Amino acid sequence: MDKVGKKSRGTFVVEILDCQNGTMQGTVFWANRQQKRSFRSALELLEMMGAVVRNDEEIRSFK
Repeated sequence: MDKVGKKSRGTFVVEILDCQNGTMQGTVFWANRQQKRSFRSALELLEMMGAVVRNDEEIRSFK
């Protein structure tokens, strides 16, 4: 539980490896599940994290 009494679904560590053509590439580590995935754009990163927070497709996004 976090400080406001809600269960935390998304603790992420984002590592930016490169920025080119107006976007970024890197890795995201989902601490709650001990899983790490690469992303090729800021949009892909936000889609992965958003799916976890919304509890949608979290397995597909992080497998």
